[in-house]
Amino acid sequence: MRMFLRTINPVSRTMLKTLSRRVSVQTTLCKQYSRSDQPDELLRYNPKDHKRQNNIHFYTMTGFLTLSVALQSRDETSDSDSLKALLKKAELMIQKRYSKKNIEKVYMEALHVAIELEDKSTVAHVQEKLANIAIEMGDYDSALKLLPNVIRNLLDIGFEENSLKVLEVSLKLATIYASTQKHELAINGYEWVIKQMKEYLNVEENYKDGRAFLGMALDSYGRYLFKLNKTKQALDVTKEAIAISMNLFGESDVRTLVLLNDIGAILTDCGEFDKAIETIKNAIERSKECDEIKHSDIAIFWVNLGSIYVRQNDAEEAKNAFRNAKKEAVLSKDRSLIVQIDHYISEQGS
Repeated sequence: MRMFLRTINPVSRTMLKTLSRRVSVQTTLCKQYSRSDQPDELLRYNPKDHKRQNNIHFYTMTGFLTLSVALQSRDETSDSDSLKALLKKAELMIQKRYSKKNIEKVYMEALHVAIELEDKSTVAHVQEKLANIAIEMGDYDSALKLLPNVIRNLLDIGFEENSLKVLEVSLKLATIYASTQKHELAINGYEWVIKQMKEYLNVEENYKDGRAFLGMALDSYGRYLFKLNKTKQALDVTKEAIAISMNLFGESDVRTLVLLNDIGAILTDCGEFDKAIETIKNAIERSKECDEIKHSDIAIFWVNLGSIYVRQNDAEEAKNAFRNAKKEAVLSKDRSLIVQIDHYISEQGS
């Protein structure tokens, strides 16, 4: 029975819930006029190569908009007002849960206007939104075309390569590589982001958002390594992440508890059952002090505990753990989780 860790999600915000609300690596951009848009360029770029001409790098999404290289001039004041109105409209559509396709159309119109105005900052913002929508729709190919150009445009408007904004985009790209089985690019991306952030924090050690971002990167990388069955590396990386979480958020915070569960799962795969049991029991006990944790999360803690007992051939303890898991799953109203737990209980016999 494979232990439960959270899915590697390109828009995961596990570590940054209460800090800067947009430090979730949700920045994106698009294809430039004259340079290749191959996604692996990100991992080899030289910032000096990008601090040059004033081209706005863009990527046109087929079916919505065709941008001409020679854009006709319009009244800039009118365009600026139109751009603000479009951005406001898109945000309201997001709040009212309009379809992603309709929101995307509005952002594409806004992108057209921003490019006409040669407003790189707004181009970056809009393209970021478009990439987020592509990811949410599972269109990773479009996101992989968008994201490397985010880096280029951010560098063009003055961001340093180790700035949090650039690293956010780089981490998002790494998680997409992880989700699309581009393993070498994913590993290189994760390690580059983590290295850059650690070096930055050596100078700015009191930068709270930076430490939280590092924790999020380590968390995501640890889950990815676990998925690749690199359990020893996954354990080391996840321990780094939980140390940051405990320091920033406390021992009973939901982020810390979920990381404890992850460590328990990894320890189990390492064959360290006693340590795994102790760790997951610790997470379950601390969850009583956490108002934000979901019943479905606690159910998974109990499932993982039960799966350890299964490996130890302790059917009675396993059944007790699975029954507790079902109680939490029922409270969560997660039907698929309830069905899965029922299956585990049935496997242990009556």
